[in-house]
Amino acid sequence: MAELINCPACGNQVSNQAPSCPNCGNPIATETTGVQSIQATGKSLKLQQLLSSVTTIIGLFMVFGGMPSDGGEPSGGFAVGVILLLGGFVWFAYARFMTWWRHG
Repeated sequence: MAELINCPACGNQVSNQAPSCPNCGNPIATETTGVQSIQATGKSLKLQQLLSSVTTIIGLFMVFGGMPSDGGEPSGGFAVGVILLLGGFVWFAYARFMTWWRHG
């Protein structure tokens, strides 16, 4: 059963089951509840999402940078940009699917 005790820091009356004093924030409860923080998404999936996003953005810049303004033939950077853009998008979709698959 909960009982009121005096906070050792400020003297305010606090429940002995409170995690901390609402007045000053001093920890009160000596018993921990066993709360554990778990990283929901693995670092490798986060890294894949980051790298695929960067690849897609680089491809986008290469596509727009390789487009001719006078209507002529596109440069070689245009083709590489299209490949990076599409590859990065597919890679990102795969990484997002794997995140969903592992973590529901």
